[in-house]
Amino acid sequence: MEIPVPPSLRRVLDALVARGGRPFLVGGAVRDALLGLPATDLDVEVFGLPAETVRDVLAGFGPVNAVGEAFTVFKLSGLEGLPAAVDVSLPRRDSKSGPGHRGIVAVGDPSLSIEDASRRRDITINAQRFDPISRAFHDPHGGLSDQQARVLRPGDAGH
Repeated sequence: MEIPVPPSLRRVLDALVARGGRPFLVGGAVRDALLGLPATDLDVEVFGLPAETVRDVLAGFGPVNAVGEAFTVFKLSGLEGLPAAVDVSLPRRDSKSGPGHRGIVAVGDPSLSIEDASRRRDITINAQRFDPISRAFHDPHGGLSDQQARVLRPGDAGH
C-alpha cells in the first residue's frame, strides 16, 4: 500500500520527525487508498510530541487554526498542492465526565500507543493508519477485513 503525499505535506511530516514526532496518515486517506481511490482527505495524527511543539512546527509552514485546542486538533492551511487545510492532531484519550455523548472529555496524549489511540475511533475502518515515513500500514482493529466485507463495525469507542 502506498499513499502519495504531496511534497508540501512531506516537508511538514519530515519536520515533525526531526523534532522527535511520529506522524501517521489516518482516516479517509487510508480508507480511500485501500479502495484504489485518490487520497484527498489527508489527516495526520502525531505521536511523541506535545501540542505546543506540534503547533510550532506547523506554524513554520502556514496558518494554523486550533479548532479543537481542548483535544488538540490543528488545521494547517496554505500548503502548496492541497486545496483544503490538513487536520493535524495528537492521539486522544477520552474520559467520561457526565451523562450522554456530551459528557466526554477528550485530552491530547502524545504518549498513547497506536492501539490505544486507535481504540477511540468510531468505526474499525477509521482506526487504520499509514506511516508515511516507514510506509507501514497499521490495522490494530481489523478495519481492512471490515472494509473488504463492506461492514461498518463500531470501534471500541462505539461500545
